[in-house]
Amino acid sequence: MLRGKIILFFNRKEIVLGICREEQAHSLIVLVADRSTMHLALPRVVLASDECSDLTLADEVLVQTLRRHNDLQRALQQNVMPSTLWQAYSTSQQVISLSELARQIFHTEPSFDHQAAVLRALVADTIYFKVHGTQVFPRTPQDVEARLLKAQQEQKSQQIMSEGAAWLSSVLRGAKHSIPASEPCIAFLKNYAIFGKESPQYATFRELLSRTGITDQKQCFDLLFRLGIWDEDENLLLQRHGVPCQWSAELLDTAAQCTADNLHHALSDPARVDLTGLTVLSIDDPFTQDIDDALSITFQQDSIVLGVHIADPAAIVPVGSELDREASLRGTTVYFPEGKIPLLPHPVSENAASLQQGIERPALSMLMRFSHTAELRDAQCLPSVINVSRRLSYDDVDTALREDGELGCLYRLASAFRRQRLASGAIMLPVPELQIRVNGAKKISTRLRDKETPSQVLVSECMILANYCAARELQEKKCPAIFRRQAPLPQAPDRSHQESLAALYQLRRKLNRVYLSVNPGVHGSLGLPCYATVTSPLRKYIDLVNQRQLSSLVRENRPLYSHQQLRELIDSIQPVLTRAALVAQERKKYWLLKLLQKHIGENLEAIVLEPTRRGYIVLLKEYLLEAELVLQKDKKLTHGSVVSVILCTADPFYGTLNIELAS
Repeated sequence: MLRGKIILFFNRKEIVLGICREEQAHSLIVLVADRSTMHLALPRVVLASDECSDLTLADEVLVQTLRRHNDLQRALQQNVMPSTLWQAYSTSQQVISLSELARQIFHTEPSFDHQAAVLRALVADTIYFKVHGTQVFPRTPQDVEARLLKAQQEQKSQQIMSEGAAWLSSVLRGAKHSIPASEPCIAFLKNYAIFGKESPQYATFRELLSRTGITDQKQCFDLLFRLGIWDEDENLLLQRHGVPCQWSAELLDTAAQCTADNLHHALSDPARVDLTGLTVLSIDDPFTQDIDDALSITFQQDSIVLGVHIADPAAIVPVGSELDREASLRGTTVYFPEGKIPLLPHPVSENAASLQQGIERPALSMLMRFSHTAELRDAQCLPSVINVSRRLSYDDVDTALREDGELGCLYRLASAFRRQRLASGAIMLPVPELQIRVNGAKKISTRLRDKETPSQVLVSECMILANYCAARELQEKKCPAIFRRQAPLPQAPDRSHQESLAALYQLRRKLNRVYLSVNPGVHGSLGLPCYATVTSPLRKYIDLVNQRQLSSLVRENRPLYSHQQLRELIDSIQPVLTRAALVAQERKKYWLLKLLQKHIGENLEAIVLEPTRRGYIVLLKEYLLEAELVLQKDKKLTHGSVVSVILCTADPFYGTLNIELAS
């Protein structure tokens, strides 16, 4: 019978005392210390007192009784030392009753309050014993050691939390050096600014955010900027996506040694053909330092020989070396408006292997012989030594094309090859490219670059031709390589509508995905039966690998890499290239949105691309930036039409842009 007795039970993991008012078949009606009454399932009762209370007394008197017992138990609890008790019972590993432990501690016949005091102590400190009802189980020494270590770590975390919260609160109030900086706190703020709630430390430091009133990642970023820890335009994308951006001192030393030893060996290699007598020219942007291709043209009695000379970093960076492994992890040079992260360190990519003007360099030369009617007759690939005699920019070529016979002939051959590709189903997408640059003073400049200028056509077609010839050579010799393949469209697009940007964007979305394969196959949008890139080995690891494979085939008539090695490389490098493309695209968008912040409230022209659930995707003409234009459901726009929109907000940190239709 429990009616009138004081009972102890758990409610939401808290110990609660109550007086049983009424006992039913499977439950009790209990008065608790806050004067409320609750229904309690009978199995939830852990302990019950021997004496019964007078239930005719007022609730206030009964509640006072509960409070006296509660205070007495807490006072008795101070005498219970779980660690000392465990020393006495740890070797037995037997079940112990609460009453036995209470007798051991208080040296008397244990009362309800004695047992409750022991229970409270063991529930408060779970390191040494496991409690189930009135039964107590000593933990094993291994379990106790692990729990002590965890408790120490939690105590340290709480200390860090308290110190960090105090420091952070003082900083938020404007104090600068009132409390020393908390390194763990700063590390978490960095992680939270980068990853948000996905931060691995979020669960541990979430309390820190709530204590200091920080509610979003941008607040953390702004705080770290104000403290001078981060730059105002810190590139968080690199850390968010794990992009390696620094070279270790050891690798830089290795690169310097490679350039000294291997470059000399490559230039003196008797297997290389001396082509330094050719007039070789490079065409690149004026600021480019990693020059990985150059052109030459020579005239014979019945033919014209077009030379595409490719930088040969394979002669400097050995297969399987530390430099090579690091390059495979990077996958590609990542370009940002404010700079770049190179595939290979500067001593290699911008010095020893770069086709700089007036300096002898090892190369892999693709010599393609044409008839005077621009028909490709054959192609020969050979290791060489060249010396670039002329360095030109794209603008230089566009200016000199008509007066310069060699440039004019190069352009005619390039144009003829393009016509052949078009006849084979190639798809041209003459979408201009938005170039955005940020100088050291963080001045942002933009330029729409026409990719269909004569110089652009000349260079791009010569590179496509060289890559095609390389792929054809590899295919004919049944040599595995990393080929680029793309299924053609089931139906050829209507070329009459390809002049508008809207049509070009629509067509680009329809193209099949380009994928990598160790087996050759059709590249639909290029209009070629096979294709493998070799012309950018300073910037793309796949090109470096293909160049090595082609060079080994030419020199030794055997492949350097097996099918299986190349398949494994494709599997490992695909996510790396996807990550690099995403980071480059998002960083470009960051600076573009930063520029647009200066134009809030202005009207901009936009081209309607496609409908969405809430409105339309439009293209801001001046910036080639897509944005969603939200409209009322009854408002309809025509695909390809030009509308005027108002720029409402631009947030570089979150990458968001809001526009509305101008009235």
